[in-house]
Amino acid sequence: MKRLCRRLAEAKGPAETDVVIPIDVPPGEAQVDFGYLGHLYDPDSGRQRKA
Repeated sequence: MKRLCRRLAEAKGPAETDVVIPIDVPPGEAQVDFGYLGHLYDPDSGRQRKA
């Protein structure tokens, strides 16, 4: 990802077609990307939680 961003920035910057990837899935199915964002404050519990 870093190499792609560097190449796009050197060329002309990202275009809409560079960052949009269409995903065709049949009805009733989904694609999910699980990642780790860091810790965020949870006002309900009053503490930091993993996001």
